[in-house]
Amino acid sequence: MESQDLQTQELEKKIRWRQKLERSEKERSQLSDIAPGLTPKFLANS
Repeated sequence: MESQDLQTQELEKKIRWRQKLERSEKERSQLSDIAPGLTPKFLANS
């Protein structure tokens, strides 16, 4: 039973991580649309 909970937590962590990744990708592409000159600097900071 506990191992099932652990698996679920790991799965949720992965899903959340993937969503966060996709969100930052979206923000990055939006930023490049708005100000292409800022993008490399932004990428270096993140």
